[in-house]
Amino acid sequence: MDHDISGLHHVGHLVHDMDQALELYRRLGFALPGPAYPVLEEPPQPFGVGNTHAYFPGNFISSWSRSPARDECPRTPG
Repeated sequence: MDHDISGLHHVGHLVHDMDQALELYRRLGFALPGPAYPVLEEPPQPFGVGNTHAYFPGNFISSWSRSPARDECPRTPG
């Protein structure tokens, strides 16, 4: 049985401050979308974690951070 690793799908990066992480990745030359935060309830209440991705050919870095307080959560158009 062949056990050689032939690739890496993605790397997770847990960050304390998503805004600082986005600023750093953008200064390094990445074009990152704003973070996405899951919501529940009406009006929407963010919960859990938010994430964004830096893409490479064939893989990506996924940055995660806890969801901010409701009044601090950026709204994604759509």
